[in-house]
Amino acid sequence: MSDKRTADIVQAIQTHIGLVTDSPRQELLAAAQTAKFHPKSHQRFQQQPKSQQAADGVICEAEFKHLQELTGGKFTWDMNCNSVDFSRCNNPASAFVDSDLCNHHVLLHPHVSQAEQCIEHLFTQWSKEESKASACIVLPQSLSYLVNCFDGFARIVMKYPNRSRILQSASSGKLYRTSQPLQAYHLPAKHDVLRTQEDILTMLNSMNSDAETISASDDLLKDPSRTKLAFVYDVTCFALAPKAKQGPIPATLMGDSGATSRFASLDWVKLHKLPIKATHNNWKVKVANDEIVSIVGTVDIQVNIQGYKDKIRFLVMPMSPDFDIILGNDWFHK
Repeated sequence: MSDKRTADIVQAIQTHIGLVTDSPRQELLAAAQTAKFHPKSHQRFQQQPKSQQAADGVICEAEFKHLQELTGGKFTWDMNCNSVDFSRCNNPASAFVDSDLCNHHVLLHPHVSQAEQCIEHLFTQWSKEESKASACIVLPQSLSYLVNCFDGFARIVMKYPNRSRILQSASSGKLYRTSQPLQAYHLPAKHDVLRTQEDILTMLNSMNSDAETISASDDLLKDPSRTKLAFVYDVTCFALAPKAKQGPIPATLMGDSGATSRFASLDWVKLHKLPIKATHNNWKVKVANDEIVSIVGTVDIQVNIQGYKDKIRFLVMPMSPDFDIILGNDWFHK
């Protein structure tokens, strides 16, 4: 179809809706309508989606309270709420990157252009010897690598898919959707992390000591006694297979000295698309309720338990949904 034919069609439409006049304003309207169509294909141009995030966007009030619950403390500093008209915390007057954070529980949701600088400053404050700084860090999934500086202590507590309605304008209060997937991380205070590590070591040492005492004092004419120990932690895992998912994988770990070996939940492995090696297929295991289950295969994972890292091969089998991975007696005596 020729350009003249297109112009005739546009003119006919304009005449029908009353746009053909000598008014300059209506001529502009006609030009605007014409510009919406491709001059050769006569197809309407696709409109670019409008950004859903306000320039002064902050975490909305409901999600603000939810993140406080997930991180176990009231925020004393909300980085994005420095305005006098909108402040949920008693933020100091100085800029975030110039301030002392050692006694604050921070909600950090930086703009993409400031993310690296803000994370670096938080790490510096968190790493100080007497620091009690803790934080909830909300970042785009594409920037998740920035929390690696915390050496596994920052764990995912919430994931937001694209277009989640969790943002609001600080000035108008209007709600907006996210323009990309976000992840929220809980960074506990460093002294809490160190105390947890000390508790784990004390527990392991106590277990080994009890085992030695029992072995030495058991009367061989009686049934041997058995001391079991179990603990549960939220941990971060990384797949060791080259083609597997490379990001951090959250998991609930149970350390059980009553278990004979190391096990991973089949449902958890499938959920995170971890490659299973077809080994140990003829193995069967009796679980706590005396049910016999078959081993599906093995999976290699690096586990980060509050900063302690270990590369472990797990036997994959159907398990209770309460736990994702189990560390058994062979790991405790390693």
